[in-house]
Amino acid sequence: SSGNKDLTFKIIAGSANTMKTVTVGTTPLAGTAKSPKVENSTIASMAYVKTLTGSVVGRDVYVKTCSFGTVGRNVYYSSANSCTTGGSSIGGQSDPEMPALAPFPISVGTIDGWKDDASVNVHEGDYTIENGATEWLGPVEITGNLIVENNATLIMRDTIYVHGNVTISNNCIVNLDESYNGKSGVLLSDGKIDVTNNCTFGALSPNGGYVTIVSTDTSVDLADPSIDIQNNAETAVFYAPFGSASLSNNVLVTAVTAASIKLNNNATIRYEQGLASMQISSGPAAGWVKRKGSWRITE
Repeated sequence: SSGNKDLTFKIIAGSANTMKTVTVGTTPLAGTAKSPKVENSTIASMAYVKTLTGSVVGRDVYVKTCSFGTVGRNVYYSSANSCTTGGSSIGGQSDPEMPALAPFPISVGTIDGWKDDASVNVHEGDYTIENGATEWLGPVEITGNLIVENNATLIMRDTIYVHGNVTISNNCIVNLDESYNGKSGVLLSDGKIDVTNNCTFGALSPNGGYVTIVSTDTSVDLADPSIDIQNNAETAVFYAPFGSASLSNNVLVTAVTAASIKLNNNATIRYEQGLASMQISSGPAAGWVKRKGSWRITE
């Protein structure tokens, strides 16, 4: 195992969702899935599923119906099992309990507070950083769009609130200023957020920190997502409580939370242990905390 991974990593899908062609975890000690339906997927550890089809599970399965799959240990089923098992097939069980609907971990009041923190400085219209330029921003409220493109670098000194859309593309870098000193910062948009073509996120402080990117857009249409992340956009936390997020083309992110999520073409969510104690700094009264167990990755 690697020191920066959480060995209790899980994917939990809501009551009307399907996990299809998804890989969860890499070892039998890491990677549990809970979902009404799992199809053509690989689950490294445990699965709690109503219907499992054509999938491989490393350890045990608790299921209503299991078919055309391979299970490393036991299948505990309530209705039918035709999966190949390395252990026992045990019928007469209760249907596995599906996850209850949980509130999103960041409140509307917290988001409004971030907007207020940013509003001490206002930039009217669009703001563009491009062609290898480096600029420091924050706190600032941008009434138009924010565009960071073509090898540009944005260094966040404090919260950035954008009324319009945010576009980060073509080998750009978004870093937290070292004054964050291990805490994390917020880039917030009322519009859509597009991250494409090898952009990276990080912190200048040796104590680390996460760039947290938030969209309040309300589109749950995965063909027109609130947050669209493509092509190796690395190591950030994305949050769209009212909308959708789409990850594709070998993208790697630290965490994503949204009303609906779609993973395409080798997209990876790599949950890091540091998220359990992550603190977001915004304005003079910083101190919002993500508490361990409050984060849920849903589809």
